[in-house]
Amino acid sequence: MFQKGVSMLLVLMVVSILLALSVGLVQLATNEVQILRDRGNSLKAFYLADAGAEEVLRKMQEVNFESISFPVSGSLGDGSFEVKCVYNSNPSPPSNCNLSLSICSSPYVCLFSIGKVKGSQRAILVNIY
Repeated sequence: MFQKGVSMLLVLMVVSILLALSVGLVQLATNEVQILRDRGNSLKAFYLADAGAEEVLRKMQEVNFESISFPVSGSLGDGSFEVKCVYNSNPSPPSNCNLSLSICSSPYVCLFSIGKVKGSQRAILVNIY
C-alpha cells in the first residue's frame, strides 16, 4: 500500500514538472511573437518617416520652400508621419524652421521626420544643402 502512495506522488511530481516546462515554453513563444510584432511595427514606422521626408522633398520641387507650412503631417496605412524643419546656425534661416543646435549639421536646414505605428516610433534626419 505504501508503494502505491509513493508511485502516485512520483507521477504527480513528474506531471508537475512537465506542466511547469510547458507553461514556460508557451510564455517564451508568446514573448517571441510580441517581439516580432513590435519589430514589424518599428520597420513600418521607419518607412513612414522616410515617406514623410520624401513628401516634403517632392513639395520643395513644386513650390518655394518658404511656402511649405511645417510641420507637415499625414497618414498612410495604419500609421502616421510628421516632418519638422530645423536649422543649426544659418545666418538667414527660413521663417518656417525652428532652431536646433543639437541635431542639424547642415549649413542650411534639415528635415526631421518621425514615423509612428501602433506605439512604435522611428525618426530620420535629412540634411538639405
